[in-house]
Amino acid sequence: MNYRQQSGKSIQEAFVEFHEANPEVYNYFKKYFFHLHDRKGWEQVSAKLIVEHIRWEALMMTKSPDFKIDNNFTAHYVRLFLSDYPEYDYCFKLRSIKPDMINNCTAQMRPSISDILTQICDVHKVPMIYIKSGKRKKEYVRVRQQYCLIASLFKYGLETIGAEINRDHSTAIHNRNNALKFCNSEADYLYEVKIIINDFPKYKSILLERLSGYYKSDV
Repeated sequence: MNYRQQSGKSIQEAFVEFHEANPEVYNYFKKYFFHLHDRKGWEQVSAKLIVEHIRWEALMMTKSPDFKIDNNFTAHYVRLFLSDYPEYDYCFKLRSIKPDMINNCTAQMRPSISDILTQICDVHKVPMIYIKSGKRKKEYVRVRQQYCLIASLFKYGLETIGAEINRDHSTAIHNRNNALKFCNSEADYLYEVKIIINDFPKYKSILLERLSGYYKSDV
């Protein structure tokens, strides 16, 4: 009997449900990885060891034997981690990971590209039709820039980002890079971007983490 027959859902579906209910587990995963890699100097890191440590610490903190992390979730935590930190792909050994699987966890949990654009238009009180048009008013350009940046933080591809506002990927890159530049040079602009991020409370922590490294290193 396979996982779906036993639980009524796929491993991926079960992982997404567990992650949304227990986001602190992923925070611990990152914490222990960087402890082992940066402080201990480990080049190869065991995801199984990290998960076992999380189980042990959760037991010590909660005194609850009911806290369980399914062994099947271990590889999915690695894939989620690699979607955020692809530069550490050499640290883990995973079998048969196809390129489109790396962002699979993120893709199932993030808002749709259209929802992102809608939210940003609502924050700026600008009709979406103008953002998708060829109009070049300053406030419309600003919204396009911030949309391209936020969508990039959600790990959407540049072609997808551009297509949503009727632009090609090179225009999406240009808008994103301008947004990064202004985040780095204009406090008011950075504040606006953080206001938008606050409107995605479930993702706020990871978006701010990505933004912090993004605009400081990519501009």
